Amino acid sequence: MNVFGAVWVVGGGLAWAISFLVLAPKSSSGFVFKLFLNNSGYGSKRWVFIMSFYTPIFGLPGTDGVLHLVEEMEDASRQAPRVVVWSMVFSSLTSWASVLVMMFCAGNWETYMDSV
Repeated sequence: MNVFGAVWVVGGGLAWAISFLVLAPKSSSGFVFKLFLNNSGYGSKRWVFIMSFYTPIFGLPGTDGVLHLVEEMEDASRQAPRVVVWSMVFSSLTSWASVLVMMFCAGNWETYMDSV
């Protein structure tokens, strides 16, 4: 069941990323990597940059599910820390990848911001 769940999650993530990258209107790499927008009202760009790291960590709660599975492992006291660390590495990488996909698929963001 664990292997099936892993294949399901990875396959679903790839299907999501590929469909967005193929179908959504694209932004330039300059928008993704060079443009810094500060519409927050805070004057300090450094503080806004630090607060922006809150968004990519939404994938880290995936480690909680791993801990429930660790309870049934053999030699859990040795294997559990390894599993949690690798889960956090995988969750971090997939979170950053999804943020990049969303940024590249922002399209005409100025129109979206004006319509609210």
